[in-house]
Amino acid sequence: MNFNSIIRLKVNKFISTRIETALIYDEEVFIRQEDGTSRQAVQLQNLINFGISLDF
Repeated sequence: MNFNSIIRLKVNKFISTRIETALIYDEEVFIRQEDGTSRQAVQLQNLINFGISLDF
């Protein structure tokens, strides 16, 4: 399973932001846990981008 979502926000004429989230689940991938064991788990990635644009 692979789920991606993107939210784009335009604050005003010069400033914009983008928030991305990715959820990944692969039953063949085992993630090491804090107690030293490995098990299947959901992987989560978040990105937050801020941008400033200037037109001349």
